[in-house]
Amino acid sequence: MIKKCSINDIKQIVDMVYRKNNEPEHNSAFCYRQYDPIQHDFMNCLTSDNNAVVGYYKDDTLAGVISF
Repeated sequence: MIKKCSINDIKQIVDMVYRKNNEPEHNSAFCYRQYDPIQHDFMNCLTSDNNAVVGYYKDDTLAGVISF
């Protein structure tokens, strides 16, 4: 299922992004590797009227996320 994420999803988002971005085969130069900066960036996106964060969920577990 694909749905818009909310502040309530922040821990699940940051945990997944942090874990994935610290795996060499999945890391992105556009994303921080440290937990706190990742959390700060996604919190800004989640609270901004100019951004959206959308998650892909498998059985209520976040499997992917994109912010734009």
